[in-house]
Amino acid sequence: MQISPMKRIRTIALVLVMACLSTLASSCSSVSRWMNPGGTYFVIEVDPGPENKDAAIEHVVSVLSSGLYAIGVPGEVTRGHLKIGGKDSVVVDVWGEQDLQALRKFLLETSKLELLPVISEKHPALPCTAKAEEAREKAGEGQMVLSQFDYTGERHCVLGTTPILTGKHVRTADAVANQDGNGYSINFSLNAEGGELMSKWSKANIGNYIASVYNGKILSIAYVQEEISDTGVINATMEKGEAEEIARGIGSRYLPYKLTLVEERTYEE
Repeated sequence: MQISPMKRIRTIALVLVMACLSTLASSCSSVSRWMNPGGTYFVIEVDPGPENKDAAIEHVVSVLSSGLYAIGVPGEVTRGHLKIGGKDSVVVDVWGEQDLQALRKFLLETSKLELLPVISEKHPALPCTAKAEEAREKAGEGQMVLSQFDYTGERHCVLGTTPILTGKHVRTADAVANQDGNGYSINFSLNAEGGELMSKWSKANIGNYIASVYNGKILSIAYVQEEISDTGVINATMEKGEAEEIARGIGSRYLPYKLTLVEERTYEE
């Protein structure tokens, strides 16, 4: 009995996939590479600011590797080397035909969450002012002014620049519909270090205000009613898509660095 070429190819692919499932991840990578010939590589320069460059690059490699897996794009992420990019860069090699425009956006998207103290009188005093000049005059050393838009219009808030927490302290984040049906907020949980920091700060600041700032934008401001431990809510009225995107960034994509695409090349196997 003769086996058709197409059936033979399907049989070989099935055997390789079964081998992939029963061996180490490197075998899976080999099978995925075989099934997705050609591809595109991106060289990304990482500017860590004041943080350690080696640690920042390793963090970017880890986050982008997990991200590619999460969105179902085959490929691998490595630190650059002498042949490609140089050791101070990250190389993302994606296999097969992909939506390159969407990938560029995904790869260069930063995610920086900070919970910052609001410099104001305690609740029920309003935390922000409608007058920008008044806020700027109030801001002292180690403080900054950010604007927030709500149903009353634009408000100007004086914030401390030393974070209480950052995205590195977040364990999970999920977009949730508000009970009144007006938009979406974000529930989050903290890791052990984050829970300890939040508990200590909130206990000492009951009645004060705290701002949730994401990529330089105030998402919400709330006052501390009681000691907070390892969970919290960013109360907002966001659209579902925006809330889900921010929740993904907060929960699994803490990248507070400047990422720059310096090279992109498509190749054939």
